[in-house]
Amino acid sequence: MRLNTLKRRSEFDRLRRGRKWVAKGFILQGAHRDEASGVIGPRFGFAVGSKALKEHKPGETAKRPGAVLRNRARRRLKEAVRLLATDHARADYDYVVIGRRESLHQCFADLLEELQLAFGKVNRQPRANNGDTATHTRRETLLKETRTQTEKL
Repeated sequence: MRLNTLKRRSEFDRLRRGRKWVAKGFILQGAHRDEASGVIGPRFGFAVGSKALKEHKPGETAKRPGAVLRNRARRRLKEAVRLLATDHARADYDYVVIGRRESLHQCFADLLEELQLAFGKVNRQPRANNGDTATHTRRETLLKETRTQTEKL
């Protein structure tokens, strides 16, 4: 399967405001795409910077990797997306995969497993907060309890 790719910086920037999932080997960002764009199927963008792949050794200055390692990380991520996109990517979404250092050394099966989980998290609809007490956080519940206790005094 050939992947549709994002080309313009504005397309990448739009996805920053979307949902995000951080994994060991990558960061997956995704956002719903307008239907008026005329594109069929999901689109993907890949970004692997040399700063993200920088190796830190104690007592030494960090060395930035060259194009060989950046391209290797990008190829691994691209292949993982190609294998999983048909089953897990939504047709009306755009995605950006940002490579991290661990993508070079991680077992490919683990990379696939993390990407599958990330697609599920990014594609999930946000929970509706309609004022139910079940959706309150623990902190909100504790604040409510302390207010009622102070009112009783």
